[in-house]
Amino acid sequence: MVFTASGCPPTPGTPLQDFYDRYRAATGSGPASIVTALGYDEIRALQSAIETRHSAEPARIIEGLASLDYTGGTGEITMDPQTRRADKAPWLIIVQGVDFTCGGSRSGRDR
Repeated sequence: MVFTASGCPPTPGTPLQDFYDRYRAATGSGPASIVTALGYDEIRALQSAIETRHSAEPARIIEGLASLDYTGGTGEITMDPQTRRADKAPWLIIVQGVDFTCGGSRSGRDR
């Protein structure tokens, strides 16, 4: 079976594993799911847009998001300035028996 997801299980030496390790150190337990890391990346991407424009005014944030190029634990997030829709590559998950394998994102970069 093959399906897509917003991220893969963390593996040693990856930015996602680093996030899981920092989360565990701060809270005493690991994240319940990849959704925690996705939310963190989305907030950090917004922070990046605010810092780029040196303002939290809505119009300035929109300008910052239009040129967004943020890479976090779950991958890269860019923004289409015309449609104002985020572009985040899905991960391909391959299930063989009881084994799950990350097939990488559509960009071909492993995280």
